[in-house]
Amino acid sequence: MFRIFIIFAVLLSISASITSTEARNLYNGVSIKAQSLPVTRLEQVSQGMDYMAINWPVYIGVQQTGAVDASFNCYGQFGLGLMGSGVDPATGWPQASFVTPPGSGTEYLFGGAIWVGGIVDQDTLVSVGADGWQITMEMWPAGMPPRPAITRFNYIADYSMRAEFYDTLTDPNYVESDPIDGRPHKPLNIRLVNRSHIWQADSANEIILYDLVITNIGSRTIENGYCGFYFDGDVANKMTQYSGYTDDLTGAIRPNGIAYIIDNDGDTLQGNFDPVYSPTKAFCYKVSECSTPIVDTNYNWWISDAESIYDFGPRHKGTPSDPFRDFGGFLGTPEGDRNKYYIMRHKEWDYDEAYIKVIDSIDTTWVSPPVSVADYFQRSDIRFLISVGPFNLSPGESYRIVYSTFTADSVHHVIGNLNNLPDHPEQYEANLHLDKIVRSGEIADSLAGLITDWNNPIIGLRSIYRNEDSVVIEWDPWVFDNVDGYELYLSPVSYDSFPYPGVVPPWLKPEFLNEYASVGVAEQFTFTGLDPDKVYFVNVANRSGGDIGDAGVPIFVKQSKPLIAPDVNNEFIFARPGDPAHVAWHPLSGFNIDHYNIYRFTDSIEAAAKYLPFYDSGYCAQFITSRDTFNAYGRNYYYYAIAPFIQIGSSDSNYADYGAKDGYLYAVSAVDNNGFESPFSKNIYFNWRQSRTKDILVVVNRISNAVDLVTYKIIKDFYDSVLAGYDYDFFNITDSMKNPVCSGQAALCLDWHDLLPYQFVIIEDGFSGQSDNVSFEKYGHAYSRYLESGGKLCIFGSLLDYMGFSNPYQFAPGFYAVNNSFLQKYFAIDSVYCIGLDYYYFNSAPPYVDSLFGFVTAESTLPGVPSLSYDTTRYPFYGMMETLWPHNTAPGVSIFRPRDDAVITHRYRSLMPEKSRLENGCAGLETDVPGTRTYLFGFRLWYMNYGDARSLIQYMLEDRATSYVCGDINNDGDLNLSDIIALINYIYKSGSEPNPYEVADINNRAGINIMDIAWLINYLYHDGPTPSCRLSNDVKSIGNDK
Repeated sequence: MFRIFIIFAVLLSISASITSTEARNLYNGVSIKAQSLPVTRLEQVSQGMDYMAINWPVYIGVQQTGAVDASFNCYGQFGLGLMGSGVDPATGWPQASFVTPPGSGTEYLFGGAIWVGGIVDQDTLVSVGADGWQITMEMWPAGMPPRPAITRFNYIADYSMRAEFYDTLTDPNYVESDPIDGRPHKPLNIRLVNRSHIWQADSANEIILYDLVITNIGSRTIENGYCGFYFDGDVANKMTQYSGYTDDLTGAIRPNGIAYIIDNDGDTLQGNFDPVYSPTKAFCYKVSECSTPIVDTNYNWWISDAESIYDFGPRHKGTPSDPFRDFGGFLGTPEGDRNKYYIMRHKEWDYDEAYIKVIDSIDTTWVSPPVSVADYFQRSDIRFLISVGPFNLSPGESYRIVYSTFTADSVHHVIGNLNNLPDHPEQYEANLHLDKIVRSGEIADSLAGLITDWNNPIIGLRSIYRNEDSVVIEWDPWVFDNVDGYELYLSPVSYDSFPYPGVVPPWLKPEFLNEYASVGVAEQFTFTGLDPDKVYFVNVANRSGGDIGDAGVPIFVKQSKPLIAPDVNNEFIFARPGDPAHVAWHPLSGFNIDHYNIYRFTDSIEAAAKYLPFYDSGYCAQFITSRDTFNAYGRNYYYYAIAPFIQIGSSDSNYADYGAKDGYLYAVSAVDNNGFESPFSKNIYFNWRQSRTKDILVVVNRISNAVDLVTYKIIKDFYDSVLAGYDYDFFNITDSMKNPVCSGQAALCLDWHDLLPYQFVIIEDGFSGQSDNVSFEKYGHAYSRYLESGGKLCIFGSLLDYMGFSNPYQFAPGFYAVNNSFLQKYFAIDSVYCIGLDYYYFNSAPPYVDSLFGFVTAESTLPGVPSLSYDTTRYPFYGMMETLWPHNTAPGVSIFRPRDDAVITHRYRSLMPEKSRLENGCAGLETDVPGTRTYLFGFRLWYMNYGDARSLIQYMLEDRATSYVCGDINNDGDLNLSDIIALINYIYKSGSEPNPYEVADINNRAGINIMDIAWLINYLYHDGPTPSCRLSNDVKSIGNDK
């Protein structure tokens, strides 16, 4: 995968952009002093509103023109509706998707999304900001977890913001598999930069102008690419009784390339249109300019509905040269990559929704709508898509689209106009002020011309890489052919001008712009031979012929590469009560490190509020206390920093905190010789060890009979039988969700502390019920913490949700790469062979014969490990399984491609071994992880033979990852001087924690201290007593006799 590393760059905002004339003067050697800096505040000049402050970067940007409040985000979306809960606009910004007038609550947009599709190596791929119907998001900002990626920048508009995001994330924790394509997300490998601009003048304040650049960052050409813009309106006022999604109506103005959504009648209040609360305006969209000539645009609309008879959109009738495309039994929602690509590339401009009733069966162009839909349209949940293309993108090439969302006043002005529908659509549209929509579209086109003026500053200037003597900078491609190169400027700055080392003051500015280089059409440049004792400002300007554009806002760079976060040895550390917390990290090499900072936090809430030193103009002062204040150019600036718990010299890489308490968290950062501080390390979680008092916990996932094809009772009855005599419990997520503590969210139902009393945890899925386990791990690290504490874990099943599949059907059988970080760390597998349960249903006829897979036995490969057989004497399945899979073989069993560090415990044995694709594949494996062991099986235990299942559980419960000698601190199988040294290093030098912990408790006093060192010395050199560790059930001691 092509990776872009966006490295530390501090953006400095200059209040007045340098004009093209001034830039020409600079180019001719005339010195111009930089202007004073603005604060990062949105000045709401309309209606005399006070200004507010925003703490950048953010996930969601809200543009406020004075006439419209409109939002977009760094996930390829518009509005708030498709984002889900948990991410809101910054404090002070309104909760608005497209509200007009501002503050009225009259909302014209539920949500919108960018779609991009193309052909890559003959494969049809589409990436979407949101699907709109399925829960699919395939565009994400960089970082893991994804970081906020919207910033403000100064431009020709009154207010401009920039969002950057990618389609390259494939981690199923974030990116759902498309349930229609039946495969995990396959990216086009594109970077998208979406810039938004507004003007607050009355003539332009109904328009949000966007400027999108799509860049191929992969190694394959994207052929016949298309870009679509999807919108779902739900027009209504939140304060009235009207529902938004049941009465939208869409149409288009073909000559002007405009699509719109309106409320179908404007929602009168007491018989009249209310100027604030009646939605009489429109939500509109149009494309103004593209970097390649616009041959045509597509306009498509549809109604999405769970019932296929109501899922409808206009469709052309098929012809011999253009056959009709079946979307899967319905006419509306284009699901899956191939159908999405088809609707973007198929030349079709739909009729207005108002005309749905007049399209009949004798129409030569359009498929006749079902009568049910024609009667239904006045209460429909309508969406539309505008698409542009085609374009081809070789690696590194870009495509640029300038487009807008806008409104127009009083589109509805005739009360009772809805009475003209469905029989008189011409009169209905004649009674709409569509001319006002056209006028707003014309203004949008004129604003687009301002944005594409080559004299404007470049956007997105950033540093992406530094080595010992060079700096690489990058900026957003201009793409249009009216720019033939760039001018670059490099201005040195002294470290002495920093009041606090390593933190760039925002009022700092270059006195002169020093010409450095002229380059051709490129979006990247490398500065070499820089002085390591200096820092620099960098400016870049467009060049057209012999003229130079605005040099814009500089970025700050330094010669040395930016520090990276220290890599910690263990994210989760445990000790007995009273023992220290040993915080350890890998020392950074290749950097001039002065010291390391260790930060300590009492809980996760305090840790989440940590921050590195920074300046602002007062926004954060309302939340945290500043450490210093400065006044520059008549404006106050505030400096914030939190004090580290302790500083450690650069030669050390560990620290023992003897004051640690259960639940503390730590973070480590590195500081170089010039005072620049690295990002924080991962949080390090410290907890006291607890005794394991029970044998087994069985985690049974949320069971939906219709989907999982098995009832909870079947699974519970099975385990009640095979676990008889053990001290065991069930955790049933279905029941737990009813607990008020969960608040309806599975991720809150299982706390990792709940696992600690158990020696062994079994995760047993139905057929698709692993999604809750994914949530437990993603949000609370429940299973990671349990394993790090020394517990043993087993998973039975196909890992479908871990692999990104949202249901057990509709995907092609084959190996799928493991991208889930939890599986990668704790289970030694590279890929999983997954089988859709409907394979035989679609590829053969009853009675089915399972010749291609045919699992009947998991054959043991190790002495003492039992084989298991599929139990054909009972039929545990529910519902439609009987119509999907033969009764004599287990359905949907997976095999694994193990890594070298795996121990294969079981092989797949088939009813028809000579035909089976999976015969002899790895059906079960063990993985040693520090202090414990995990187990993974591709079958479900509850349909195997009872006796075999009990034998397997007994083996896993009693199996020991390693046999340990009490006092053998370094685990070399012998007691000697090296163990004394290792113990001293652990206690006094923050050396590695003994594994398992108990081998160092030599005197059996539930703690590790100098007395254990003395005991071991006496034993080895003075004929003292034998070490007497009390080892937990997780490990096995062998003899200690000398």
